[in-house]
Amino acid sequence: MPVDEREASDPAGTERELSSVPERAAPDQMSEHLMESEHRGRYLWAADLARGLDVIDAGCGTGYGSEIIAAAGARRVVGVDISHEAIDYARSSSSHAAIEFHVGGLHELPFEDASFDLAVCFEVIEHVEEQARAISELRRVLKPAGVLAISSPNRDVYPPGNPHHVHEFVPQELEQALTEQFANVRLYRQSPWLTAAIFDDEQSSSLGIEHELSAKVMKVASVAPGEEMYTVALASDAGLPEAHAVALMGKPFELRWWQEQLTAARENEQHLQRELSRVAEELQGAAREAATLRQTTATARENELNSARRL
Repeated sequence: MPVDEREASDPAGTERELSSVPERAAPDQMSEHLMESEHRGRYLWAADLARGLDVIDAGCGTGYGSEIIAAAGARRVVGVDISHEAIDYARSSSSHAAIEFHVGGLHELPFEDASFDLAVCFEVIEHVEEQARAISELRRVLKPAGVLAISSPNRDVYPPGNPHHVHEFVPQELEQALTEQFANVRLYRQSPWLTAAIFDDEQSSSLGIEHELSAKVMKVASVAPGEEMYTVALASDAGLPEAHAVALMGKPFELRWWQEQLTAARENEQHLQRELSRVAEELQGAAREAATLRQTTATARENELNSARRL
């Protein structure tokens, strides 16, 4: 994807260019919406594990997640992405001394064995071919006691039709793929929740992930394992750390729009299934009519032969 030289030196221009690449999230352009909460929420969840560690952010995109990890106290954060434009933007927009960015693919990370304590790879694995090889490469750059934090959309729940996804894992598939290469694996579930929250004026008007809210959180509904929108996992050859639950609120009632999109997609799928069933029934009817016609033709020919013999 070519980029104009003015855009390469203009973060806003590069951001506009990146917005045309739907497979690479740019949460700054999704401000206050569910997609921002989903993407930033995963990094906030992993940030608790990063303090004092060397971290690789594999598939870092524009670098927003690397910033979250560094702000949480990581000793060193290395963002890697295959897109030159994304890395150029990340370098131009980052001012954190602990972060560095490199161009590189998930199948051949440009680092020595055992270089990192923590690897985060969020919403990347479903975009690549040879996924087992990519997971193996992430394991290679981890130290013996290192931890991988990884996620994938759940194919059974995530709205279908993303042309950039090679293979979305269902939870059991992701667990199996990780278990084949790591001794210990634990799954977590990320789902969109509709929340009614009561805040004072300051809490209600606050904006940004730096404003942590002290709130009592309870639920009146459940999402069973396997019904989550995204499956998130920790994997390691050593013991797994405890990861705390994170909830990141976005624009009120935007979830309704997403539910409508999912419902529409499912209704369309059901309509297509009905059309396929109708066409199958029509074909079966046509086959029956053809069989009847063949039988009628055979009977007529036999009658004609009998008449000829009598004559």
